[in-house]
Amino acid sequence: MLERDLTLEPSPRRERAAHHLASLGAESRLFQALRHPSKEVREASRRALDSHWFSEKGAIASSQLLRAERAANAECFDEALSILNELVNRHSDFADAYNRRAAVLWKMDRVGASMQDCQKTLRLNVLHYGAWLGLGLCHLELGNYDEAVRCLKMYLSLHPYDVQAIHWLHQCTEISRLAASVKERLPSP
Repeated sequence: MLERDLTLEPSPRRERAAHHLASLGAESRLFQALRHPSKEVREASRRALDSHWFSEKGAIASSQLLRAERAANAECFDEALSILNELVNRHSDFADAYNRRAAVLWKMDRVGASMQDCQKTLRLNVLHYGAWLGLGLCHLELGNYDEAVRCLKMYLSLHPYDVQAIHWLHQCTEISRLAASVKERLPSP
């Protein structure tokens, strides 16, 4: 019934069905819906997963994440980072807090630290598509094109309709292919 409502019903009912599936722990069904041809179904599923991960540690932790998000949106990155540091110290198994901190660190041009938080997020939740995307972008920024390709493929296996990520994947694949071609032509040392 909930799956039918998610895929066939108008928006308000679709949203309720998606959030209800998340609250029941039916993440696998929401991941299936991320592959649905309908953009509305995909977006409802993504919002439900994001909301579920965001609220995983309860109302107080969610409130802190929201404060950090507001600070980051206002480009008060030090404030956002301070809130997120406090949050991960209190909840060391809160995957979304690490992912949000990774995003703030990225905006602060701290790519290595962002990468570490993406990796921590994935140790806690291997299906966290945001962390796969973030890790791929970190590798892209550092010129690790083969790793960027691997991470972007993982992201797209979970979230296959992201046009920008598809573009980045093609870009990384082409750069990696060109680098391998040049390497083949160089004389051995």
